[in-house]
Amino acid sequence: MSPGLAYYGPPVAAPPSGGFAVLAHVIVMDGTRYALFRPHHGGEPVFPHGAFKVGEAPAEAARRLVKEWTGTDNPKLEVVDFLTRDGPGGHKTLEFVFRALLTDAPKVGPAASELVHRNRMELPDRVGTLQGRWIEDALKTGLNYKLTRA
Repeated sequence: MSPGLAYYGPPVAAPPSGGFAVLAHVIVMDGTRYALFRPHHGGEPVFPHGAFKVGEAPAEAARRLVKEWTGTDNPKLEVVDFLTRDGPGGHKTLEFVFRALLTDAPKVGPAASELVHRNRMELPDRVGTLQGRWIEDALKTGLNYKLTRA
């Protein structure tokens, strides 16, 4: 786990004993800008995120989250990284981090109340449970490169 990647998210249902809660974060790109969304409950804008549904494959979860938050279909997806962290209640989380390149203009989907664009290198210190600087660094290097380097 990278330094500073503590879990800051909402409560997650506890997994079975010894298991992981499996989550997805989707870094949404609208052209060259980030597309963040303000949740209905308020707070700072975040990237789409949520738990996997039972039996859902990683790409299916990412596509579903993009549709729920952006109101668009068929993003171009790339796995950026995987994280394991200590979640709330002392259980572990396994988190897939995707980049989604939108093929249609984003709208505000049913999971959000407002669309907020940010330019590259202008993310706040924290975006949801992820640190802004970590996001920028993660997007610079593809996962294939990360997996071949020790």
